[in-house]
Amino acid sequence: ELIRSGCENILGLASLSLKQYGKAEEHFLSALDLAKQESKNYTTLIKYNIGFLYAEQTLSALAIRYLLEVNEEEEPYFKTHFLLSREFYRINDIEKAKAFYNKGIEITNDEYKHHFGILKALNTDINEDELESIFREAMDYFKQHELHGFAEDYAGELAQYFYNKEDYKKA
Repeated sequence: ELIRSGCENILGLASLSLKQYGKAEEHFLSALDLAKQESKNYTTLIKYNIGFLYAEQTLSALAIRYLLEVNEEEEPYFKTHFLLSREFYRINDIEKAKAFYNKGIEITNDEYKHHFGILKALNTDINEDELESIFREAMDYFKQHELHGFAEDYAGELAQYFYNKEDYKKA
């Protein structure tokens, strides 16, 4: 059953990367059902993937539900804290967002320092030049480490930010 669960989890991740969210959800939930009988550690990983799936779709309440379970079941993990902080910001629960941000930033790695930095910049009152600088520094880091997907995502997010501010030249 654990092998079948692993296959379902991999199919869920593949579907997620293709943005086939419905299929990803089916595979992850199937993997979770199969793994519940075998391994608590593995169910935690699958719950993280489900939380990530819902976060990618901006389904914050569902994402938070699964990610909070993951947070209770595992050692503190910076990626879980990042996602929880981002989702709590999305639903405007600033206190919880800051709490997960503060825990996550203490235990993060170099890559996620940039993700956390952008998250904080977008949710605090800083001037546009400082915001742009934080984004550009992060995008340079991601390009240097061949994390082009993140560089592209944040370039789009920065462009959207300036577009919303009607600064079309910077957008």
